[in-house]
Parts: sequence; structure tokens; C-alpha cells
Amino acid sequence: MNQTTTLVNGAFAVIASRPAMGKTTLALDIAEYLAQHSDKNILIVTLENSKEQIFSRLQKAYNNHPHKNIFICDEGKMTVKTIRELCERTENLGAVIIDYLQLISSEEKQSKTMTRYDQLNYISGELKTMARNLNVPVICTSQVSRKFEIRWRENKQIMHEFVMHEFADFSGLGAVVEDADQIIFLYRDCYNLETPGEETAECIIVKNRYGDVGTIKLRWDPERVAFSLWED
Repeated sequence: MNQTTTLVNGAFAVIASRPAMGKTTLALDIAEYLAQHSDKNILIVTLENSKEQIFSRLQKAYNNHPHKNIFICDEGKMTVKTIRELCERTENLGAVIIDYLQLISSEEKQSKTMTRYDQLNYISGELKTMARNLNVPVICTSQVSRKFEIRWRENKQIMHEFVMHEFADFSGLGAVVEDADQIIFLYRDCYNLETPGEETAECIIVKNRYGDVGTIKLRWDPERVAFSLWED
């Protein structure tokens, strides 16, 4: 975490990647960082993993001592409304992390009248409104299309120069690209190409209303299942 990735109260941030790249891990690293540097409570809403799985990952990453101010909810099927109600019941709330966007359920009326693509667009707008009304950062992980990952890998050297345009066209995220205040695209060459050597990752800041865009180089620690800033 640094000035480039500062999270602002009321901001809606998205961590996007293909499956198994580490977006949940990065979200948990952010949760731990926020808990360590604030007296606020950090709420993690996990829609894919159980509370026990998430807590176990935090223990492994942080030497069996995850921060006491992290609270985990794994109620399963949740809409933005039920997530918002949970946030409102959480005292001294500092940030909300949701894993992940595509597993958030629609309200019954929307599920009957909208395509899933339109539902996700609506959910994105609701998350942005929730962040603003709660006045805390709302960080949501999300999958991106295989098409964007392929395009990134094949054009990596030039993609950094116009990644926002490409992301909007090929990520498959629709209105999320417009709604989000910050978008981070997580990419690991070693994972994709099965190349030996050090596990590096790129945290590409595609969009940032509160700072710079660019790339932060991360080190992937497979034993701890955690990321850390790369140090040459």
C-alpha cells in the first residue's frame, strides 16, 4: 500500500483478474493492512469460501495472528441490500471487502426481468451508492474475461499505455468500469506461462480517481499465500 493505492472513504474499488490469480489473497492482504493501521473494524463478506477457510488463510499469511478487528461473514447468498444491512449493523466500520462480484445475488424482481449482465451492472451501481452512503471504502473482487487476459499477455509491452481503453472494451465488466473509482488488474506471468523462477505479480492500477495509474510489482509468497511489495 502506498500513495498510488490509497483507499478513500466512500470509494468503490475493484480488484479484477482471471480465476486463481490471487485476487482473494490481495483483498485479504488489504484487509489486514487496513486493520493494522486503523482502529476501525474491517468487514469481509465471502460469497465463495467459508469463514473458516478465510480465517485459516489469514492465520497462515500472518503467523497465526490475523488482526482482531477483522470480521468475516459467509452467509452465502446475499444481495447488495443484505450486505448493506450487515454493514449498518457493524459498529465502527472502516471498510468492506466483498469476494466476489459475480456471486452477489440480485433481488427477486431484477432476477426475473433482467439478464445476468444487466443485473451485474445494476449491482455495480448499488455498490457505488453503498460506499458513498456508508462513507467507507468498498472493495470488491471480480473476474474478468479470458479475452482480456489473452490480449494483455500478447500485447503486454504496449498495453500499459492504453490499458483503460482496452479494459473497458474487453474485460466483460460493463458498467463496473464506469462505476468504480479505482480498478486494479492483477496478473501473474508465472501462473499463466508456468515459467520457473521467482513468483512475481503485477498490480496494474487501471483507473484511479484519487491518484496515479501505473503498475506496482509484487512478490508472491506461495508458502504464506500472500503478496508483498517487491524489493530489488
